[in-house]
Amino acid sequence: MNSGLDYSTSFRKGVPGNGRFDTQRYGIFGSTEKGFQTGSVAHILTGGFEAYREHVDSTDYDVASRTLAAVFSQYSLEYEALRVDSGIRYDHSDQFGGATTYNIGASYELRPDLVLRSSYATGFRAPTFNDLYYPGYSNPDLKPEKSRSYEVGLNWQTSSGTSLDLAFYQTWLTDAIASNPPTYVPFNVGRARITGFEAVLGQQFNEEWSGKVSVDIRQPLNLDNGNYIPYRDRFKATAELGYTPTEQLALSAKLLYGAARYANAANTIELPDYVTVDFTALYALDAQSQVKFSVENAFNEQYSTVTDYLAPGRTIGLSFTRTF
Repeated sequence: MNSGLDYSTSFRKGVPGNGRFDTQRYGIFGSTEKGFQTGSVAHILTGGFEAYREHVDSTDYDVASRTLAAVFSQYSLEYEALRVDSGIRYDHSDQFGGATTYNIGASYELRPDLVLRSSYATGFRAPTFNDLYYPGYSNPDLKPEKSRSYEVGLNWQTSSGTSLDLAFYQTWLTDAIASNPPTYVPFNVGRARITGFEAVLGQQFNEEWSGKVSVDIRQPLNLDNGNYIPYRDRFKATAELGYTPTEQLALSAKLLYGAARYANAANTIELPDYVTVDFTALYALDAQSQVKFSVENAFNEQYSTVTDYLAPGRTIGLSFTRTF
């Protein structure tokens, strides 16, 4: 059984008005897993289902609730240096009907410190309530976004404390969801392609200190006109530092740089780049219980990823988690 409540208000930078969103989500989730051996091959079968109801109370929505259900299965095998993972999922929405997606991937250990991997997957993303019904800024005729993508990657454990992960990927989108000022009315991009490269370098300095840096370069193109899709990331870089003074306490700091992104379909307007800093402290009370304290955007960077809408400023969080 799973449920969630979200109460939020969005403020527009330099533009009068705000939006209130009280969202409830109630649902059920179940899965089962079975592992077995045939000779030297290990197999894992997983099956499951989920169903949930979403409801939103806001300013004025034509449709305020919807029901979604899904069934899925996964199969994995391991044979010496080879691992194969696959899955299939069927989703049904009372708004958009049914959609079947699947994925398959494989990794091969070329040598103990070098692993090659590849994968292929399809995807389906339904428009949000805001996309469909937000007064004056919505499109009730919006179609779901469909995708197919592949990735080829390499993980190299260069030494006992250093690792390097490289990945090249491409995603083809049909009816990609985008928007464009000044109306912000979302629309579907008929054909789009996202080409990207990601690199992650990790370093374990000693038992207490660790670090990681990453870069993600993307080219989100509208294939119908050759321009970049509005509001899509083009470059991101992060640097993280972790400190674990005891077995119970883990501290971390993260620096994120987000490069400028285009804010209109003609690519004549750009939103400025931004830098944020996050701090996190995790404390384990026992083997099952953990307290988390976090400060996101600690220096209250004022930035937007959508024109006229401020991203969250300094955010302080405190949570408790217990597993049974």
